[in-house]
Amino acid sequence: MKKNKIKDAFILFFRINERNSNIKREIIGGLLTFICMCYILPVNATILSSMGMNQNGVFAITAIVASISTIMMGLLANYPIVLSSGMGLNAYLAYTICGQIFNDSYRWQKSLIVLTFSGLLFFIFSITPLRQKILKSISNDIKSIISACLGIFLCFVALKNSGIIVSDNGTFLKFGQLIKEINNNGVLIIDPTSLISLFGIILIISIAFLKIKNFSLKNLSIPITILILTILSIICAYSNLNIYGKTLSDGSYNNGLINFKDSSIWLPSGIKDVVFFGYLNNQSIPFSNLLVETLKEPRTYIAIFGLFIVNIFDTTSTLFSVTSEININNDTTEILNLKRAMFADSFGCLISGPLGTSSVTTLAESTIGVSYGARTGLSSIITGLLILACVFLYPIFNYITASCITAPILFFVGLTIFNNSFQKINFKDIILSFSFSISIIFTLLTYSITKGVGLGLIFYTIMMLINSRKKELNITTTIITILFLINLLLEEILTHLK
Repeated sequence: MKKNKIKDAFILFFRINERNSNIKREIIGGLLTFICMCYILPVNATILSSMGMNQNGVFAITAIVASISTIMMGLLANYPIVLSSGMGLNAYLAYTICGQIFNDSYRWQKSLIVLTFSGLLFFIFSITPLRQKILKSISNDIKSIISACLGIFLCFVALKNSGIIVSDNGTFLKFGQLIKEINNNGVLIIDPTSLISLFGIILIISIAFLKIKNFSLKNLSIPITILILTILSIICAYSNLNIYGKTLSDGSYNNGLINFKDSSIWLPSGIKDVVFFGYLNNQSIPFSNLLVETLKEPRTYIAIFGLFIVNIFDTTSTLFSVTSEININNDTTEILNLKRAMFADSFGCLISGPLGTSSVTTLAESTIGVSYGARTGLSSIITGLLILACVFLYPIFNYITASCITAPILFFVGLTIFNNSFQKINFKDIILSFSFSISIIFTLLTYSITKGVGLGLIFYTIMMLINSRKKELNITTTIITILFLINLLLEEILTHLK
């Protein structure tokens, strides 16, 4: 009897019957979503560790923030939506803000300060009607161009990190050497990282298009690829094959595969090194001094603005996309509980910086549970609890943080984002077509999403004015273009001031 009362309470609170679902479907939907999104935890840890952050700590904090945000989404908005670090936002934080804007000994701490202020700005922006109004006023073509730039940038990062493409003095870039050398005995010495990464890219795309008895494996392509590449990496790591590698400063050997000498324990480790900017673990400079020093620098505000802009488009566009897949509308065709959903994801952004991870966003993987039939927040709560459990299971996930495993996943995610956005662009409009091309080209050549999108929007606005199409330019697009122009000019001025 008590069991039935609890069941009825769940059904009533989450309105499960009203949305033509059931508890079993919600639980399975939450589980499937978790299986397909859990790769983000180690991948995000790998990306942010390139900033100098503790990889174990980032993993744990990412899981904690994702869990809190996802459960909040389920309770407040009653959506089967999962929130976690965005594959695009983390790249922008690591490679643009930390890698290009800040280059001193406290670069990652300063980057988190920027992230915190950007998150605060985004939170204030989200609890006002501005976020909803602005996103509705921007054309879908412009949104798609921005998303496409994020996708192609992720692909480029994956190819670069895996060694599939490398720098070259003559051509700037070239295809990496899969075979490093042939020794005196005629034995091939190969680079397992780039070789397995290349195989992984082919594998994950092949699985995504594979159908078994009319059942598509696309939604399971990521976990299947991770499993296969992990097994392959273990075989290579334990084999007697002559593989390329290097001796690290501590005397250990790194072959780009799985690190079996990891000392992680079955409890959250490294948190003290990242939480609250790493100042729970004594630093050589007081936090107040570093905060003042950071806020005195003009580049700080450039970085805050740039991250804020990227955050707006990435988080909101994905949220709208996922909610449209759920297809839960009221009589006015407005999305139900949208304000609550925006509060949940912006709150996640607010706490990300202080706790020590990149901003959360609505995950496209949420549609996996939706496709199974999940329609309520119970599904997201199930996913959130499973994510929280991962905090204590890092050693398991650590086996899939090797670059040869994460690179194909990152490439596939980026390719998916790019492909979905590409299909939505109206290429019959020559101005849009050229704006898209400029954005993509400069995103890759400048290694910056902001510069690529900014230059594309500037070209778009100028061409619309020249061709007497100013009536098609709304005030929001114009203002954002001007802001992008100001941002680019400030970055150039800052470069010459260094």
